[in-house]
Amino acid sequence: MVTGLRYQRHGVVVVQTAVMSAVLLGFAALAIDIGRTAAIRAEAQRAADAAALAAASGLATDGVLTQNDTDVAEAARSRALAIARRNRVFNDETHVAEQDVEFGTIEDPWNLHSPFVPSHPSVANAVRVTVRRSTGSPDGPIPTTFAGVLGKNWVNVEASATAIVDRRVAGFRPPPNGEGLLIPLTIQQQRYLDELQNGADTYSFEDGAVRHTGDGIREIRLYPDKQGGGSNGKGKGSSNSNGGAGSGNFGILNIGYANNGVPEIEARILNGVTPEDFTAAIGMPEIRFVDDSGKPITHQIDGDPGVKAGIKDALEQRIGDVVGFFVHTTVTSHGANAQFTVVGIGFGRVLAVDLTGSVNGAKGLILQPVAYEGSSVITAPYAPSAGAYVSRIRLVR
Repeated sequence: MVTGLRYQRHGVVVVQTAVMSAVLLGFAALAIDIGRTAAIRAEAQRAADAAALAAASGLATDGVLTQNDTDVAEAARSRALAIARRNRVFNDETHVAEQDVEFGTIEDPWNLHSPFVPSHPSVANAVRVTVRRSTGSPDGPIPTTFAGVLGKNWVNVEASATAIVDRRVAGFRPPPNGEGLLIPLTIQQQRYLDELQNGADTYSFEDGAVRHTGDGIREIRLYPDKQGGGSNGKGKGSSNSNGGAGSGNFGILNIGYANNGVPEIEARILNGVTPEDFTAAIGMPEIRFVDDSGKPITHQIDGDPGVKAGIKDALEQRIGDVVGFFVHTTVTSHGANAQFTVVGIGFGRVLAVDLTGSVNGAKGLILQPVAYEGSSVITAPYAPSAGAYVSRIRLVR
């Protein structure tokens, strides 16, 4: 009897061991798949982050200036899809469905609770991208490795990210070596705003070349512009766009060296204004246009007199390039003693240069405004919007 009871107990232990082994195996399998799924979800999030940033760059293209929804949507989606493919998930190329690139407006980009409101691409300031490895998505769900023993053969993974073009511009810090970005030329603010609305539209830039056909974006004549209300030598008021007293000056700023000669000006046109140049001109390596409370900041910067025909060669070398320029309100004093009240920065593509003939005629440096975004732009929640013309992209969600 004792022997039989012993065998019965052994049988119960064997059964219990088998059951517990199956349960433990199931938990182990589940733990392995949960860990792997977490790693795959992190990969999907990286892909979504990168794709959202790329898509947001599409909101800083010419299509925004012409209010062309199709151009903006195509630019944003093509960039998002291209970057997503390069960020592999589960060792596969990532394919984002077109409808998973969404355009919207976030009224306060600095407020995490400000809602994402769907909007037309050309007026959006945010893009949300969702990467899916799930049933019905382009790449399908993720197969499990061991969880199949529990009847779970697939797992769905999704990740979303939202990036914005932050247009609340507080200032600008140029790259350390200038990178040819910011040139020492300035335009009077009211004339600049007027030409954005009413300037000529005779040029376009396609396939790396300037073409003599309009494209819906009006050009500006950046330089030269007779600054101030001085006499033209004939007893009549000179042609100018500024009500100040800066006669004899045409819009070149002394940034980096006092009384710039042509070689110094050409160097900054070709190489760009540097932080050191700003320090020499305004005492700091960056230029700010609002303080911490949102109050406007202006800068008094000396100007260089005369029309420097000698800078034509340097400007012609920049044709096709995007450059930054200064915006001022008034000019005081005359000639080499002129001081410009600088209040902002704009960006445009160099299209044509003609520095011969009369200042009051057709001569000038012609730029086409662009929707510029870059890491040199300083943004802040208290700064006013620069509209579509200047921005910085950042990830917000």
